[in-house]
Amino acid sequence: MINALKNTSVQTFLVVFFVFLFGTSMPLDFARVFYTLSLALKDLLLFILPFAVCVFIASTLNNFEKRGWLLVVALVFFEIISNSCASFAAYGLSFWGASLYEAETFAMSTSPLMPFEVEGFNLSALRPSFWRVEYGTAFGVILGLCMPYMQSTTLEKTLSISAVLVKNIFIKGFAKIIPLFVLGFFVNLVKTGDFSPLLLQSGKAISIMIMGVTGYVIILYLIVGWFSIKRTAKAIQNVLPAGLIAFSSMSSVAAMPITIQATEKNLKNPSFASMVIPATTNIQQVGDCFIQVFLCCMILSVFGQNIPNLNTFVLFLSVFVMARFTTAAVIGGAIFIMLPLYQTYLGFNEEMIAMLLMFNMILDPIVTSSNVMANSALCVLFERFWEKISLIKSGNR
Repeated sequence: MINALKNTSVQTFLVVFFVFLFGTSMPLDFARVFYTLSLALKDLLLFILPFAVCVFIASTLNNFEKRGWLLVVALVFFEIISNSCASFAAYGLSFWGASLYEAETFAMSTSPLMPFEVEGFNLSALRPSFWRVEYGTAFGVILGLCMPYMQSTTLEKTLSISAVLVKNIFIKGFAKIIPLFVLGFFVNLVKTGDFSPLLLQSGKAISIMIMGVTGYVIILYLIVGWFSIKRTAKAIQNVLPAGLIAFSSMSSVAAMPITIQATEKNLKNPSFASMVIPATTNIQQVGDCFIQVFLCCMILSVFGQNIPNLNTFVLFLSVFVMARFTTAAVIGGAIFIMLPLYQTYLGFNEEMIAMLLMFNMILDPIVTSSNVMANSALCVLFERFWEKISLIKSGNR
């Protein structure tokens, strides 16, 4: 029981449950303190993120070094395509899910809470206009691709130290205080509107989302099995133990040894799994992309806003997919990398972010298991993709 209480997902659920029961009767000054603290944590996060994203992406790309550059380029391209396809599938499904909320949406009945302010100090005002996540992403990509050719020991050491420092800030810092981050924003929700219908309606859409991501993974295995029911069932059966371990441990890394062994059974060249699975475990995130995009669209719907049009979504997706490469270095706190993107491109406010964080914690077992199952299937598909590239390369010699 005590160990369970140390779990961040359990803590987040308890925080939401506490606010749901006692938030309306909480003294106003207490509510404002919690809300002020959550806003301060958000501003601190936004201040750190551009540098963190740059370091994480540069570290991830630099780890590939110059070995097998064609394989690296092909793998990165394949990751971008697979994550983008999952995101587009969720985007399409969200329009159906949104129809559940046309009858009733969440609206604040009173003004939002006013945070306490320290006169003459505003952390968000200290950020210059160029200090943005997308610029950090672009610079990180350029730096990571160039470093193997620069051969600078000083730069390598600086990047390594920076990666460890920022990783500790996220894993030992922000990842541990998600419940506190959520608390203030949920207090604001409960204090300013009727929160109950929002949770009840969200449950219906999440059921659709779970069926959607399950169907998407099954489609991947149908492709693996060349649309043969027998071969598809066998491929799923081989990998299912890894998916169950990921579900129970909520860790793709913990399931990695079993994922490699299981994937080997579905490959022509079993050794391919040992090369691809470790490199893609935390960047090929089909389940994560599908669920995050669907949740974003769902939350916009329940707050009475429109799902983004195609142009807006494509702009968001171009940054969202590249930012997924940062999660290879920040397991446990990766959700924070994405928050500024939701604010900048999708118009999320603090209460929407709190709701997204809550669902992200609760759905973590499903996210992780779907990532592992999909990653195994995509390893097989990448083997076929790489065979085609190798044939073309051999033909050009």
